[in-house]
Amino acid sequence: MSSNRALRITGRVIKYLVIAAIFAVCIFMIWRAFFSDILPDSMNNLVINDSNRAAFAQNGGDLRILYQEQITVSSADHNRGYFGIVKVDILPEANQIQLVFRYNNSTLSAVANDKGLSSVPSRDADIFDVSIVLSEDLTPEDSSDNAFNDEQHPDSVKQTRYFPTASFTVKEQKNMYNYRKLVFDNVPVENIDKDKLILALYVDIYYDGDEDGVVDYSESSYGTLCIWDYKSQIRTRELTGADKKALAKK
Repeated sequence: MSSNRALRITGRVIKYLVIAAIFAVCIFMIWRAFFSDILPDSMNNLVINDSNRAAFAQNGGDLRILYQEQITVSSADHNRGYFGIVKVDILPEANQIQLVFRYNNSTLSAVANDKGLSSVPSRDADIFDVSIVLSEDLTPEDSSDNAFNDEQHPDSVKQTRYFPTASFTVKEQKNMYNYRKLVFDNVPVENIDKDKLILALYVDIYYDGDEDGVVDYSESSYGTLCIWDYKSQIRTRELTGADKKALAKK
């Protein structure tokens, strides 16, 4: 085989490999854009418990579901892309919030590096503490102090932390993602779309993988995402037939 022919064959092989690599990247990008964000069924359905079942009955067989379009993925330098809140259902009549917390497998590797762990946590491990912080306006007649927190203006803004109803957490894995559906009961959101006293709802994510299992909420969170603010447009979602059927069961 002449050297020129060998060079031509080598060139063709390299060309086809480059084309194949570009094609693979395009396929991955298309999959990532259109299919990877499809939630598992268990994340789409409402979690049914006594609180929302009673509210459903008292409200004539219906419940409002409110939400807003907010930034869904953490974007600070220290946690860019680590965490996502990809679905929020606020049920005012039930004083309940349900949300889907998501992180991908690379987040677990990043956590191991950030926390100096000897190994990467498993996908089944519950290493994150997720809570909701409600920021309440104590001076509705004065909007100039709405941007402050309760440490800066304790007489103007009150912040209260709420924790998930543990027995109603749903876990799921799909492709590169790990999901937790969390239910927060007894959150006073019955008038969230009316009186504007709730300035914001935040989701705080703390690392909870240490042996002592103690989270210090006075420290900065690992990640924080806003799921509601009093200025953004309010959107509604209808109960599905499956949700109505489940809520109607006694």
